[in-house]
Amino acid sequence: MTSEAYLEWALPASDPVLARLEREAAADDIPIVTRQVAALISLLAKLIRPELIVELGTATGYSGIWLLRAWPGARLISFELDESRAASARRNLAEAGVGDRADVRTTNAIQGLEGLPPGSADLVFNDVLNGLRSAGRVEHCFRLARDVLKPGGLLLADNALEAGRLSGHETLQARCVHRWNELVRVDRSLTATILPIGDGLSVAVRS
Repeated sequence: MTSEAYLEWALPASDPVLARLEREAAADDIPIVTRQVAALISLLAKLIRPELIVELGTATGYSGIWLLRAWPGARLISFELDESRAASARRNLAEAGVGDRADVRTTNAIQGLEGLPPGSADLVFNDVLNGLRSAGRVEHCFRLARDVLKPGGLLLADNALEAGRLSGHETLQARCVHRWNELVRVDRSLTATILPIGDGLSVAVRS
């Protein structure tokens, strides 16, 4: 058994809702986190017991289900620009039994963050990192996401390794992901690392 296969074996089995979303994502090229990343963000949520989770990029609700199931006292505000995916996410979250705690808003992540009060969230999960296609948008999104966190809150970002294309910064997407990682790294209010699971998960805690 390969290391990758062993890590997959070590994860809890997906229930019917999650298994369906995994199949649909593979068939329709829907961007969702890997099961390893999903299990880790769920574990982190369980550890901090959040009241409010903010998610940037809902897709079909897969990661939102993992996050809300981690802690029954959590509420989720999730931003999704695609109306069809937002509607699908609402149905999936309801089917998974967490729809009453999820507020899926059809707007882009930056506009959504601008409408939230500073210091109101315990966890921010950026799942649109490789979709922020300018340094200015990355910087604005970073500042908003950091500032919406309470002290002790977690700032998470998927795709922090951009499929191994960061070293040369040869594409706009890679440069934008690198800029996010750089902002996290130098911010004195954050303690952070990047974990090499999935396509890389940036994990930071605000002091």
